[in-house]
Amino acid sequence: MRYLLILMGLLVANVASAMDCEKVPTCESLGYASEDDPSCTPDGYVYCPFDENYKKCVNYDCAKMGFTEDDKTSWCGKLIKCRGNPRMTLCQNLCEVGDVYYADGTCGYANEYDPSNKNKTPVGVVFLTTSGGVHGKVMALSTLTVDDNSDFDSQNPFHNTQEFLSVGFSNYIVQGLTPYTSETLAQALQNGEPEVFDGKGNTQKMLAADLTECHNQNINNQKACTPVAAKACTAFYPLGVSADNPKVGAGQWYFPSIGELMQMWGYDLSKVTGFYYSETTHLYQQLNDSLEKLHAKDVDVKLMNMNNNKFWSSTIGYVEGTGYVSVYLINFVLHYHYGGFQDSYVRPVLAF
Repeated sequence: MRYLLILMGLLVANVASAMDCEKVPTCESLGYASEDDPSCTPDGYVYCPFDENYKKCVNYDCAKMGFTEDDKTSWCGKLIKCRGNPRMTLCQNLCEVGDVYYADGTCGYANEYDPSNKNKTPVGVVFLTTSGGVHGKVMALSTLTVDDNSDFDSQNPFHNTQEFLSVGFSNYIVQGLTPYTSETLAQALQNGEPEVFDGKGNTQKMLAADLTECHNQNINNQKACTPVAAKACTAFYPLGVSADNPKVGAGQWYFPSIGELMQMWGYDLSKVTGFYYSETTHLYQQLNDSLEKLHAKDVDVKLMNMNNNKFWSSTIGYVEGTGYVSVYLINFVLHYHYGGFQDSYVRPVLAF
């Protein structure tokens, strides 16, 4: 592009004498050569954009770029090797979508996870990044479970008898939460309104809700007046991690919103109309790839199955035409709101 701009400038400057236009530069005139440079490392070349048979040696100065030969494997989750000297490495602190998120707040490639490294405990997979990877969001490695009494045990989050949890709200508007119709939810997602992406705020409001009105509605099912999913996500802490871990322990995780779940699955939010959305990047397949690599190394995970993926969200809505208030969930083709006392998957989320 820069070359084209220069060439256009030359043409304009010489419009009166077009016969004097400069010749197009060749690879050789730009300093590229077809012969090997004896002082160049095999990966120290850049190639001419006009003809890749011509190359120029630009040996990388690994030390100047911050690479060292120190052993970083005990504390770094993502090592980058210098092209000029693969023995020299640099720790990449920025997170990328699909990275494993560790209990110490660092990220790493799933295929490079080392089970023998006790300093690195995987707790989730990154599904969203902001600020170039400085911040982002992480989904837990598995969905939560409850025991026969529908009680969540934070010390045994993944291996209880039942895979499904209830949300706990049925026909009850939580103070501070907007109840969306399918149309207003579609608009909110398209416009990027903060509330539909704020599962953490939703969770806090659910936990702080005054449930007196809910109980006064003569609802017999106790689960319909208890914020089951919000309480479970807040109490959750990953396997191999202490409850008081300041980065990933209890109180750090939350019940995701419908917008966050849609980001997790890779839906194009600009294409949402009503209950239906079919445009997706299938991001969940990339996340599943990371989960599968961890599973191959005996990490406890649960894949995101496109055929059985009804996940509760912390976003509430009106069931149009009925005046009934319930909670949104997501599945592969459409989202809909069912009774919040019914059971479905819940997967906690963490923001870093």
